[in-house]
Amino acid sequence: MAQRVKSMTGHLFDSSSNFAVITTDANGCVRDWNNQAGRVFGYQGNDVFGKHISVLCPQESVSAVEGLVRQTLDQNSYRTQLVLKCNDGRTLQADVSAFAVDSVLGKQRIVFFLRDDAAGPSLQRLLREREMLASIGAAAPSLAHQLGNPINGISATVQLIEHFLSSSDSPPVPQMLSSIRDLKGEVQRLTVLLNGFKSIAAPQELAIASIDMSPLIRHAVGTIEKSSARQNIQLSIDCDANLPRLNGDAEKLAHALLCVLENAVEAMPSGGHLGIKAYRLTQTLGIDITDTGRGIPAGIKPFEPFASTKSEHSGLGLFIAQQIVLAHDGAVTCSSTPGHGTTIHFVFPFIVS
Repeated sequence: MAQRVKSMTGHLFDSSSNFAVITTDANGCVRDWNNQAGRVFGYQGNDVFGKHISVLCPQESVSAVEGLVRQTLDQNSYRTQLVLKCNDGRTLQADVSAFAVDSVLGKQRIVFFLRDDAAGPSLQRLLREREMLASIGAAAPSLAHQLGNPINGISATVQLIEHFLSSSDSPPVPQMLSSIRDLKGEVQRLTVLLNGFKSIAAPQELAIASIDMSPLIRHAVGTIEKSSARQNIQLSIDCDANLPRLNGDAEKLAHALLCVLENAVEAMPSGGHLGIKAYRLTQTLGIDITDTGRGIPAGIKPFEPFASTKSEHSGLGLFIAQQIVLAHDGAVTCSSTPGHGTTIHFVFPFIVS
């Protein structure tokens, strides 16, 4: 049984500039690769996509690659060295690590990491980082519990002190009241961060079903109508007729949309326009959420955890949205100009009827 890794390929394709990453189906036919793979092998994607991965090997290595595919499916992961062939006829000795993964759409895949032996220890370093992150993830629930207890205790103590001061016969010192308010604010900020941490540390299980996205989008927008009206934000929805249905978890997808919508509302404290557009592409469904707010400052990576310029927020909204999208085999990108607004763009594979 292959590992169920819901968002691994998305992270690797986003961050793997030092080595080639190739995904295939269970038969070993290439489905996708990163830019580095194209540079290493010198092929255009259309020259390789849909063909068996052995097309990247000289004839004497074909049987070894076929064996690698079988071994990976049997053992979940496999590592070896192979001779690979570039488009210009060059060959290279590569260190290859392969992992079997199951997408949430029930399609088994293999992810290959390929590194030229002369290219240095980038792959080993990445694999060590993945092992470290897996260990952190396993410890996260216990850590959240250990942090939650003292934070709750501090919060209760601050409330008791505040109650005692307000009911005392002697008027409290203004500086003391100010300190209590500051302390309550810090406790609240820690609580927000802890709740965000819990949400990304908890195991994510998806309840897959066929989804009509149009009503789901309208419901998500309805959730922010009151807060938008208070801030003089105009809302608009533009959903193509007969949008294709998605295979996914409606609750999780609604949460992803809401994370982005709430971020957009927060970016427009003095009003503006927030629009959401859903449309059909050739093989995917696209959703754009566009605001006319402050934009994302230069240097901020919006999909990184805790990436926020607002101290009272966890900075996890877009990170959580990204994880949900990747778990549905989708993609999410951001386009923003400081002072002129932001667009978050979702793309999902849809059910072919």
